[in-house]
Amino acid sequence: MGTSESEKQIRKILEGFKEQNELNSSFKNHFIQSVYRKIESLFPERDFGSGLADRILLYAENSISCTESVVEKDFNYPACKKDEEVKRMKQLIGKLPTFEYEDLIHAEAKKSIVEFFPDVFKLSGQGFRLLELNTRFFNQGFMDDFYALQKSVGQP
Repeated sequence: MGTSESEKQIRKILEGFKEQNELNSSFKNHFIQSVYRKIESLFPERDFGSGLADRILLYAENSISCTESVVEKDFNYPACKKDEEVKRMKQLIGKLPTFEYEDLIHAEAKKSIVEFFPDVFKLSGQGFRLLELNTRFFNQGFMDDFYALQKSVGQP
């Protein structure tokens, strides 16, 4: 008995999900290693235990989500909607605290995003600004968690 068209379509969809899961897994591994190494180079005398890896994993997952969201928005939303979101994100980020080393960690995260998500090179100017602001937002969340972890393990 032959394979029906619907079964072929389902198989194709499942293969797409599998490829996306593999890409996301590779990205997370790379992201965690690169951000962890950067933090170790900045704080060589400190031991953060498994709590740091957990926080970086969440940061990686947020980075995947926001990158995919920005790419989709940039390709499908009108310019006025992207302008509004850029404006809102600038206002939000302007209210967030700043942290020592946040720019270094953010740069490391962006390197991973560019390496694994080639569609970012197709973004419009608004899309790049939106990606920068969204990744900056999640960087701030990570940095806040990171400094809280430092305090919880008794390290200034």
